[in-house]
Amino acid sequence: LEQAEPVLARHVQYLPASGQVLDLACGKGANALFLAQRGLDVLALDGSAAGLKLLQKAAEEKNLQARIQTRQADLDHYVLPRASFDLIVVIRYLNRPLFASIEAALKPGGVLYYQTFNTEIRHSRPGFNQDFTIEKDELSNGFPGLEIQLSTTESQHYSLLIGRKPFP
Repeated sequence: LEQAEPVLARHVQYLPASGQVLDLACGKGANALFLAQRGLDVLALDGSAAGLKLLQKAAEEKNLQARIQTRQADLDHYVLPRASFDLIVVIRYLNRPLFASIEAALKPGGVLYYQTFNTEIRHSRPGFNQDFTIEKDELSNGFPGLEIQLSTTESQHYSLLIGRKPFP
């Protein structure tokens, strides 16, 4: 199975010590496994049944199945539960219409890690679909209710936002 996204380990200081996590568009679940190993309870959502099966198998092998719940979902129509997560992780997935519901799904004090492709990727991959790239400040502007902990260009092709939902 692939490794967890390095951005999680590089910025581990922002991760909660415990709680409920949403791994949105989790793919094969490497990030879900990493977070479960840290003692977090993960809901791994993805549209691909094949990826979720791989995650379930890996979770059993690592004895983490009690910490990881998988759910196949059409993310264009899935309704995120409000104020339910201490951490939401979104890596290499861009769905702008979900921004408001992602923010609303965080509990007060909850943290969002959002890393996705920025417009720079089109220089090295000219055919890359520009609908799946973000402009320079688009992530921080897309989550106006969050206190920005970190907003950076993580590498040439990725932008990263780590934000915390303030307590009322």
